Amino acid sequence: MKKFIFILFCLYIIFPLKSLKADDIEFNVSAPTVVAVGEQFRLKFTLSAEGTDFKAPLLNNFSILAGPSVSSSSNIQIINGKVTSSYDYTYTYILVAKKEGRFIIPEARIKVENKVYKTKKTTIEVVKGELPQNNSRNNRKKNKVQSLKVGDEDLFVKVNLNKTNVNRGEHIVAAIKVYTLKNLVGFEDIKYPSFSGFWTKDIPSSEQISLKRENINGKIYNVGTLKKIVLYPQSSGEITIEPFELECVIRVRTGKTSFWGPSFKEIKKKVKSRSRVVKVKELPENPPLSFNGAVGEFKMKGSLNKNKVKANDAINLKIKISGNGNLNLIDNLDVKFPSDFEVFDPKITNEQKARSNGVSGSKTFDYLIIPRYPGDFKIQSVKFSYFSTKEKKYKTLKTKDFEIKVEREDGDTTSIVYNPTTSNQEEIKFIGEDIRFIKTGDFNMKKKGELFYGSLNFYLSYIIPFILFFIFFIIRRKQIKENSNILLVKYRKANKRFKKRIKKASTYMESKEENKFYDEISKAMWGYLGDKLSISVAELSRDNAIETLQKNKLDNKIIDEFIKTLDNCQKLIFSPSKDDSKMEKMYKDAIEIINKLEGNLK
Repeated sequence: MKKFIFILFCLYIIFPLKSLKADDIEFNVSAPTVVAVGEQFRLKFTLSAEGTDFKAPLLNNFSILAGPSVSSSSNIQIINGKVTSSYDYTYTYILVAKKEGRFIIPEARIKVENKVYKTKKTTIEVVKGELPQNNSRNNRKKNKVQSLKVGDEDLFVKVNLNKTNVNRGEHIVAAIKVYTLKNLVGFEDIKYPSFSGFWTKDIPSSEQISLKRENINGKIYNVGTLKKIVLYPQSSGEITIEPFELECVIRVRTGKTSFWGPSFKEIKKKVKSRSRVVKVKELPENPPLSFNGAVGEFKMKGSLNKNKVKANDAINLKIKISGNGNLNLIDNLDVKFPSDFEVFDPKITNEQKARSNGVSGSKTFDYLIIPRYPGDFKIQSVKFSYFSTKEKKYKTLKTKDFEIKVEREDGDTTSIVYNPTTSNQEEIKFIGEDIRFIKTGDFNMKKKGELFYGSLNFYLSYIIPFILFFIFFIIRRKQIKENSNILLVKYRKANKRFKKRIKKASTYMESKEENKFYDEISKAMWGYLGDKLSISVAELSRDNAIETLQKNKLDNKIIDEFIKTLDNCQKLIFSPSKDDSKMEKMYKDAIEIINKLEGNLK
C-alpha cells in the first residue's frame, strides 16, 4: 500500500496534471421520474469539481429523511505521458413523497472559483399505484410469498410508434418495450416483427437492457426498451406491423426457507403485443423534375477543387447532400457537363447514423472530370428536390453555376478557335496546320514482289491457322466429354435455370397472380437444389435436402434460412389474403438465399 501511494506521489510530481477548465465542469441532478406515495427515494446532485456554498432547492412537497450527505470520488488516467484527473462530488438527499401529483424540483446552485453553476429543473411524478416487485423493498417484506401467477396486467409488451399517420418516405420511430410489475430476470425466444413494407434501420443501443420507471394508468411499471428502429414506408395505404413475441423469465419468492435464506422460483410467460397499423399518404402530385423520392429535411453544397486548369488536367466536383431522411433513395444527380469534358462515374460516399429523430447523415457525389480543350466553360447549377416533412411541400435546392477556365496544355503550339457556346466539336478549327502529312522522316524502300513472299508474315500465315485449329480441336473434345456428363451439365446450369424461372415468377408478380407466383418460386428453388446437388425430382424432399446440404458442409444458419423460405412460400400459396408486399419480400428472399447457396456450394 505504501509503495502504491509513493508511485502516485511521484506521478503527481513528474507528470503535470491537466486541470479542468470552466467549460468542462458539470453540475447535474438525478432522481426517479415516477415514485409512489410513501416511497423512499434518492435525489442526487453531482459536481465534477470541488465546490463551495452549495444551495439546495426547496423541497416542500417531499419529506427529507436524510441529507445532504456528501461523497467524493476521483479518477486518474495516464495517456501518452499526460496525466488527467477527474473528481466527482455528490450531494445526496433521501426523500419521501407525501402526496400525488407532478412536482418540479427547482435548480440547485454551487460556486466553483467564484463562478456559480446551476442544475436543470427536473420533474417527479408521484402516484398512488403499487410498485414493481424488484424495486419494492417494503412490498417484499409484507408479501413473503409471492403469487406464482403472472397476469396480463403484470407483464406485457408494446410496439410504440411516435406517429401513425405519415407520408410515403417519412420516417417513423418504433420502440419495442416490455412492461413489468414482477421481478424480471431474463428473456427467451424473441421474435421481432418483419416490418414488411418498410425500409428499416436499427438505432444503436446498449446490449444491456436497463429498466426505467413509467406511470401506466396509475401503476408504476419497470420498462425496458428492447429495440428501437427507424421505419420508412415504401408504399401508400395502410401497412400492418406484425405483433412482437417474447418469452420472459420471472423470479418469484416461495414460502420455503433454508439455511441459505429464502428460496425463489423462476417461471416463464409468453407475451405478445398487438399489431399496429400505419396510415401512409401518397406524396402530392406533380413533383419537380429533380425529385427522386427523398423525403425529410436536407441541405446541399457544391464545390470545385479548382476552377482554372490546363487541358487534360483533372478536376473534382463534389456535391454533398446532408440532413435527416432516407438518403439511400438519392441514387444520382442530374449534372449537365460540357460535352467536351470527359466525365467518370461519381464516387459516392454515404455516411448515415440512426437516431431517435430518424436517420441523419450525408451523401457525397465526387465527380472526376477532365477538360480536353482550352476555353471558358460553365457547369450549370445542380438542382435537388425533396418533400419537406415540416412544411408538407416540395422544396428545391440548387448550387451556384461553376465556371471553369481551361488553358492550353504545355507544349501545345496549335492555335484553336473554339466557341464554348456550342457543343459540337466539329466547330474546332486548326490554323497554321491545314496540311497533315501521312508520314514524315526517313523510311526504307523495298523491291516489288518482296513485300510479303519469304517474309516472317508469309510463314506465320501458314503456322497460325494450324495452331488455332489444334486449339479448337482440343477445346471441342473437352466440351463433348463434359456434355456427356449430365450431372455436371445440370450443376453448371443450375443458377442459369433458376434465373430463368425467377424471371417468369416476376411476370406473375407484376400481374398480381399470387398462386402462380408462389408456385413458380417454389419450383425455382427446388429445381436449383436438385440441379446443384444432383438430386432427382422423385427424391426431392425436405429431409433429403437438409441431409444433403449438411453433407456438403454448409452452414446450418444458411440451411435453416433456405428451409424457412420454402416453408413460407408453401404457406403463402394457400393463404387467402392478398398482399403485394409479401410477394415482393418472397421474391427478394428467394434470390438472396440462392445467392448464398451459390457462394457456399462447391
